[in-house]
Amino acid sequence: MAKDKLNEIFQLQRELQLALGHDFDRMSMKRRLQYIVYMSYALEDEIHESTRETGWKPWAKSKHINIDAYQSELIDAFLFLINLMLAAGMKPLQVWRGYLKANHKSHERLKGYDGVSTKCKTCKRDFGDAGVYCTPSRHVSYRKGLQRVA
Repeated sequence: MAKDKLNEIFQLQRELQLALGHDFDRMSMKRRLQYIVYMSYALEDEIHESTRETGWKPWAKSKHINIDAYQSELIDAFLFLINLMLAAGMKPLQVWRGYLKANHKSHERLKGYDGVSTKCKTCKRDFGDAGVYCTPSRHVSYRKGLQRVA
């Protein structure tokens, strides 16, 4: 059922982006990169807006969450995250599988994760992450699947 809802969310968001003139199937690499930057900034801004709905400052006395506004800002952030996933060509099933893998990895890290030993000393990326071809003894700067701007 949840996967069906995720499919619906992706479809509705794709339709909205098409209505706004963002056709990911026909978008040039240059335009896609610009779109990704704009959506990333928008996502970041929505996260900041959500934080402003809380009493997060350790030096302030108020410790609150304006829950309705906070949730609304998180939904806005989610929409921009979906846009980024669409721009990356991701499908709902891929997101679901990726989530399951990341969740499993997080549980495995509860057994003892130092944040250093599983990462490349040069690029600081985790050896187990998709698209990372470094090994503990060798940094690989070229990444398979790299797409260049035409």
